[in-house]
Amino acid sequence: MKKTIFIKKVLLPKKSLFQDLIVQLLPQINALTGRKNTPSASTKQKRIFAAKLVIEGLYRCFCSHSYGISLAVPHHSNAYKSGDENKINQVGYRVILSVIDAMDALGWVDRVMGYRTSEDAGETTELRPSGALLEEFKKVGIAWQEMDLISDVIVRRNYDEETKKKYKQNIPKSDVVRSMGANLRKINKFLSKQCICLMIANENFQRLDGEMTFGQRKTLYDFKYEGKFPRYLDLTMVQLRRIFSRNSMKLGGRFYGGWWQFIPKKYRVHITINFMPTREVDYSGLHPYMMYHLDNLPPPEGDMYDIGIWKTDAERARKRPIVKEFFNAIVNDEYGEYQLAKEDKKILGLSNKQLREKLAHKHHLISHRFNSGYGLTLQYEDSKIAERVMLILLKQGIACLPMHDSFIVQAIEGAKVIAAMNQSYKERFGIEIDLKSTFLFDSDEQGKRKHSIQLPLQIDKNGVVDRAALYKMHSENLHNQFCISWQRKVLGT
Repeated sequence: MKKTIFIKKVLLPKKSLFQDLIVQLLPQINALTGRKNTPSASTKQKRIFAAKLVIEGLYRCFCSHSYGISLAVPHHSNAYKSGDENKINQVGYRVILSVIDAMDALGWVDRVMGYRTSEDAGETTELRPSGALLEEFKKVGIAWQEMDLISDVIVRRNYDEETKKKYKQNIPKSDVVRSMGANLRKINKFLSKQCICLMIANENFQRLDGEMTFGQRKTLYDFKYEGKFPRYLDLTMVQLRRIFSRNSMKLGGRFYGGWWQFIPKKYRVHITINFMPTREVDYSGLHPYMMYHLDNLPPPEGDMYDIGIWKTDAERARKRPIVKEFFNAIVNDEYGEYQLAKEDKKILGLSNKQLREKLAHKHHLISHRFNSGYGLTLQYEDSKIAERVMLILLKQGIACLPMHDSFIVQAIEGAKVIAAMNQSYKERFGIEIDLKSTFLFDSDEQGKRKHSIQLPLQIDKNGVVDRAALYKMHSENLHNQFCISWQRKVLGT
């Protein structure tokens, strides 16, 4: 399936890198409209905004390093309506088309026209940068930008049992909700000024693109349709939203939106914050522990997911993530439909029924919560803890990237995130629980590095480091380009 960035999802920077191009574009728009009069100040501002939106959207495509990705822009008036959250509401249909027509005339875009398959469905028009615009993107390279702050930081959704669709609900007005919003806006303001990137070789950005997980798609004329589409890497996506479920402010509430949440887990050890390597610290067995503590019950000793099916560390590394995923899934599975994948059954050597029985035996005190939908309540609890962790660290000037039950910080701040996590859980439940830490340079018991280094040194035929190749590799490295541009803009160095 083709990757697209839907124009409604494009965030705008506080200051565009392509202001000169926007100025060049305006006379072409005026010429194509056929009007001799000078456009009003209002019309001019609308065109500037639309031009900025399209150009920045195309630049996001360029920076994603996703092969064949395009900017999806509907060419039908039904897709645009001010005030309608399900449609493009920040710009008018005629204005956006006048901008795209002008860019097309200048040779700045390749346009593949969309089509309709029915009254309310079809494919959007797709745009890719070309000509002088693409050359300008190449000249700029991958650059850090501070983005405008998002406004809808708290989202409440409901779920239609029949159509299986999710849709937004109004947010209740209360001191608690206002406090949630104020806290998250402070967190987002701080995160938007940090440089959060991936220290991997350039070719591995393309490999990552092929391994990105799937998410929601909204590029059809029916904007309430939610299908699946491959995600793309967008390093400007650092702001978070709290998303609540089932029309309740006490179900869900986890933090979503950061690009680091969408990449495969194996890449997370390569995340950097402000040029520095990071460490990820997890709560071990968070949801099982919370289930016991919420019911004032004593949890069993040891690993919450150890059901006696592994003997070695290697077996544990393969099997434990499957058991964990299965446990958390069946707690939230109201209809008992969740099934192990065939490959997972083979790895565990267990059927669905056998795995359920082993988990029910280990956790007999809380097994009544299986197939109950209780997972959304647990998500609400862990989201409150996550908010507390981020606020504690924010007061210390420490950027913290949430992963629901784990947190990523600069490696040098490892002790502080552990302290914040222990404090937050203890404030809620009066006790501390186990934590585990992952770092790029962690080694196993034999001293062998656990994680791959994805920036291999260039070695010549004599076994000596090729200094020229090393310098070139670093000067052309996308991570370094991105972080150096941040350094210049934010630190002035």
